Amino acid sequence: LHFTLLGNQEARDCGLGFIVKGKQCDDIDECKELEPTPPCQSTATCYNTYGSFYCQCQPGFISTTTVDFTPLTGKCKDLNECQEKPQVCGSNSACLNTFGSFKCQCQPGFRSTTTVNFTALTGDCKDMDECKEQTADCPNNLSCVNTPGSYTCICQSGYKLTESRCE
Repeated sequence: LHFTLLGNQEARDCGLGFIVKGKQCDDIDECKELEPTPPCQSTATCYNTYGSFYCQCQPGFISTTTVDFTPLTGKCKDLNECQEKPQVCGSNSACLNTFGSFKCQCQPGFRSTTTVNFTALTGDCKDMDECKEQTADCPNNLSCVNTPGSYTCICQSGYKLTESRCE
């Protein structure tokens, strides 16, 4: 903090992060004073400190340097939750990274218990019974047997498999 008082005169040089107010230097709130162009990028939150400020990345983003940084010392980049936490979606699902977040989708043969796009907190994937749902394609003399994520066709009772068909 630098300022000069000369008798009843006003402060002259307050230094960076401060503004002259009468006979004293007051802190500038850089986070508010610099609006509509805030000092931190849109994926970070600005925090004012006495004489300065710092930025922190919002959830879904990670700093290129340290947790607390300034625009001159770092920035935020997208956090790939799918790489950071490979099992973030749970079993029978695939993780898809999005800007600042991620979503989960069920693998073929499985269905979400909630919506098509979900997180491990909002849904999971259950096996589809292709045989009961009549999406399986088993030709004549073959019966459908459900398997996890798929199905198989087997010869009906009284038939035997010869050259990839039941007779």
